[in-house]
Amino acid sequence: MSENKRQHFVPQLYLKLFSKDDKTLTVYTIRKNRIVSKNASLARQCYRNYFYGNNTEIEKMLSDIELEVKPVIEEILETKKKGDIIIF
Repeated sequence: MSENKRQHFVPQLYLKLFSKDDKTLTVYTIRKNRIVSKNASLARQCYRNYFYGNNTEIEKMLSDIELEVKPVIEEILETKKKGDIIIF
């Protein structure tokens, strides 16, 4: 059952947008006004064990949604890089 134990409340898809290598990012704490880590693992950020409960169905459904949304976000970002106009 531990296969989906680590459940992210901020999808890794979003966290990767702040990463240079898709594996790590810089973590900053506002409370102490300092950088905690410059190479924090994406997999270890913004999660709680069984955040959505021991039944992993919700985690699975959210994962499926993220897989559908990922290409859309990537296309938007690629269009923005090219300087094309984005109309919604």
